[in-house]
Amino acid sequence: PSAPQKLHVKDTGKDFITVEWLAPQFDGGAKVFYYIVEKKDVSRMGGDWGTAAKLRSADTECKVSNLIQGNAYLFRVMAENQTGIGPATELNHPVVAKPPFDLQVLDYSVDHVTLRWIAPEFNGGSPITNYIIEKRDIHFNLWTTVGKTEVTQFRVTNVFDGQTYFFRVSAENICGRGVQAETDKPVTAK
Repeated sequence: PSAPQKLHVKDTGKDFITVEWLAPQFDGGAKVFYYIVEKKDVSRMGGDWGTAAKLRSADTECKVSNLIQGNAYLFRVMAENQTGIGPATELNHPVVAKPPFDLQVLDYSVDHVTLRWIAPEFNGGSPITNYIIEKRDIHFNLWTTVGKTEVTQFRVTNVFDGQTYFFRVSAENICGRGVQAETDKPVTAK
């Protein structure tokens, strides 16, 4: 078969990257049975290509997990049928495994915490309609939505003096909500 088409990154997270592609234009006269997804860690000297997954032909998307946050990866995909494995289509640039946002605490006091983040690099092909902001008291496992915004900054006002919180943000578009980015450390309102 010929190489799969239009390989691109669909999503990233701190330890995963999801790639997606289209079927090959030509199957060589035999049905494609599998796709072979390979990855290469270009952050390491002498990084070699290794198999990340072997998927059935119905699958044209692959979430590659257990990556090292901050490392850059290349991906390539090949189609396989009864005549053998065809040529690879390869991403033309490395992609870094990182949370979709660089979520930061801008400032805080007894009655508010201001968060700022960078819009995600990948939106799944649809524009972001808004961001959902959530908080969690460090003593509980329950996340509570505290607001939505169309911009990349938000002031959370329903915090209490002396209470400590984690915050997270997720992007939303017509396809639904994406992965969340969480603050690295808890924040105490004071």
